[in-house]
Amino acid sequence: MKIFVIKLNKSLLIRIVPFSVFFLYNCIFEVNAATINAASCSQIDVQAAIDTASDGDTVVVPAESCTWTSGAENSPSVSISGKAITLQGAGMNNTIITDGTDTRSRQVPLSVSGTEGKPCRVTGFTFIGPGSSDSEAEIKVSGKDWRIDHCKFNNSGEIRAIKAWGNGVIDHCTIVDSKQGVAVLGDGDASWEAPLTLGSADAVYIEDCTFDYDGPYDGALDAYGGARYVFRYNTVLNTHAGHHGRDTGGYRSVHSFEYYENTFTKIGGTGQRGLFFRGGTGVVFNNTWTSDGAGWQSYGCIQVSNYCSCPEQLSCGWEPCTEYPCIDQIGRSTDSDNDDIQDLEPLYEWNNTNNGEDQDICIHNVCSSMGEHIQENRDYYNDTQRPGYSPYTYPHPLVTDDIEYEIIVNAYPNPCRVYRGENIITFSGDLISGDIIEIYDINGKLIHNSGNLSEATYEWSVSDIASGVFFFVVKSADGETKASGKFAVIR
Repeated sequence: MKIFVIKLNKSLLIRIVPFSVFFLYNCIFEVNAATINAASCSQIDVQAAIDTASDGDTVVVPAESCTWTSGAENSPSVSISGKAITLQGAGMNNTIITDGTDTRSRQVPLSVSGTEGKPCRVTGFTFIGPGSSDSEAEIKVSGKDWRIDHCKFNNSGEIRAIKAWGNGVIDHCTIVDSKQGVAVLGDGDASWEAPLTLGSADAVYIEDCTFDYDGPYDGALDAYGGARYVFRYNTVLNTHAGHHGRDTGGYRSVHSFEYYENTFTKIGGTGQRGLFFRGGTGVVFNNTWTSDGAGWQSYGCIQVSNYCSCPEQLSCGWEPCTEYPCIDQIGRSTDSDNDDIQDLEPLYEWNNTNNGEDQDICIHNVCSSMGEHIQENRDYYNDTQRPGYSPYTYPHPLVTDDIEYEIIVNAYPNPCRVYRGENIITFSGDLISGDIIEIYDINGKLIHNSGNLSEATYEWSVSDIASGVFFFVVKSADGETKASGKFAVIR
């Protein structure tokens, strides 16, 4: 195999500011950054390039399609561990990795283990699931200072897109019909022994992502085991989000969570809840739900529950809760004074709307004990800002926009030869539900408007269209132009 290395010299200035004095110390380090071009997108060539890379390097994977399969037992196809490198594909729908791994633990296409102070990044890939529930996830990421961005995941509702631990950010990703878009895990008991740190870097951040679903599946996000996470500035279509409590699977509840500035849209289908929390504490504010048809109201938008309050009706993998407070329940946090009773830290909600109306927290009240264990104005507050709370820096400090990816939408076949029986042009690529495709003739006259797309592809019949050259413009739901192109029809 061949590995091509291009050397780039950069000067990195790091300023160290001690808090106890008013002096600035300037340290200049010479960094020899390299661009390492993997010979192909095969897992062997990509891993070889990663192994060659040093801190600061970028491993570039070409615009190809490859299947990554299981290697050694309980090992990923490709892994990055403890290196401050960037693994960069050619962009969504250009570098395409199909999951060919099997069911054994840790056998995923890509595993990333980050180290504090050594930022690691994965960007510019499309991952396609195996079409069954065999694999655990497309990417497993853990540790600190990692970033997964500008990647697309299409998993047909069977598996998770990303399984994440630690402190890092997932941003500008598109996740289509995954069983769980993102699954966040924590440190279990250790997480519940550490202080509450809302509004800090101590969390998995999911921001500026699009979750494009044709049904709810298991949601855009689920979380377990003491997880701490922030879900913000995302677009969610036809699915919900939420997390586990101290109930099924023997996991501790999520410890803390923050939801804000998200847009949830429901198009048709049956009603479903928007958010569902089964433990821990946090904040939920400035989120918007819109719907047509059954919408969100069938279940209530922001639901809270505690399964072990109602063990006969709901799944509880621990001892039933018979008195207040329940361990890890909504509105409880770390036992900071070591009195064997977890601290009261209520969940706060404010400025959330559902089709323009105020949306509050409600209880998933399936037994009398639930209403005794979870109560408004004690364990949670509606329409009330959390005292002293401030959101963490946005965008996340790990987010840099130094790579520009072209948005690509394809029209196929092109040219479309009607005389051969080709009567349909299919638009595909970087499309999501809600996008609009406008088609113009050679004179600039609008001849077709798709309306808001309901899925990530669109078919247009040309059976009644004369021969000629046509132009198309793709716009987002808010009217911003995303992409454009042209095609020909030959009769």
